[in-house]
Amino acid sequence: MPTLDDIPADEIDDDNIDDQDDTIEGESGNDDDSGNDGEDDGANDDGELVIQIGDEDDDEDTKHKADDSALLHDLRNVLRDKNKELKELRTKTAEKPAPDIVLGKKPARPTLEDDGIDGDPDKHEEALDKWQEDVDQWTKDKATVAAQDEKKQDAEDKAIADHQASLKVYNTQKAELKVDDGAFIDAQNNAKDVLSDDQQGLLLAGSENAAKMILGLGTNPAALKKLAAIKNPAKFCVELGRLQTTMKTQRKGPPPPEEGLGSSNAPTGRNDRTLVRLEKAADKSGDRSAVVAYKRERKKAARA
Repeated sequence: MPTLDDIPADEIDDDNIDDQDDTIEGESGNDDDSGNDGEDDGANDDGELVIQIGDEDDDEDTKHKADDSALLHDLRNVLRDKNKELKELRTKTAEKPAPDIVLGKKPARPTLEDDGIDGDPDKHEEALDKWQEDVDQWTKDKATVAAQDEKKQDAEDKAIADHQASLKVYNTQKAELKVDDGAFIDAQNNAKDVLSDDQQGLLLAGSENAAKMILGLGTNPAALKKLAAIKNPAKFCVELGRLQTTMKTQRKGPPPPEEGLGSSNAPTGRNDRTLVRLEKAADKSGDRSAVVAYKRERKKAARA
């Protein structure tokens, strides 16, 4: 099963990545003042990418109560099916598989001079009959071994092809996010450090958009820790599906500069209310990309 270690960091297409910073909000809700909810149409590619993973805000609970009930019903059905598949898989793995056949040398035809025959025609005839039986069995074993080798090779070829296809899709999804490559690699490493190899494989194979899920989880420690605590594969997949239904993305522009920015009256340090607000949000989320973007804009304005 592929893991995040299988994804090389140098396969990010720099030509498709804008020079911008990303802010990922956790399960506590979306702090964006713009009120833009849902997937952005890409009209403003120069803004921050915001991914929210978790439950809706409290004031939306009533609105989505019916949808949540239907979702829980569907998730229970998925969990029941997954448990059934897992039970069948355990039953199959409990059965002792037949050992692989080791093909030896083709039996040699006996002669009258062989030990035990000593020139006796009757013994030679019996040896020939036994030899023919051994040759027939050897021929069957040879065909079986060839079929086994072909099956193994087909499985290996399919695994490689599937992995390459998944990797291509993953890198395409990653480029479409248009986030800073360093920020994405940090998020990917965070997810890799917390999730087991099996969980990483389930995430990469089971997510509708694995790159977006990795970015969201890798910048939301609480959500990542909660998901990693689920060791049952079926329940892990169900929770992964639930997170996908709560994940929302939007792109917003950098915060506007304070009045007087770039002049002698420009706020600095603790007097800059916007910077203080961004610093507090960064301390809470662990993501300082918005702070860096704001300071960069302030420097540009100061030079203007």
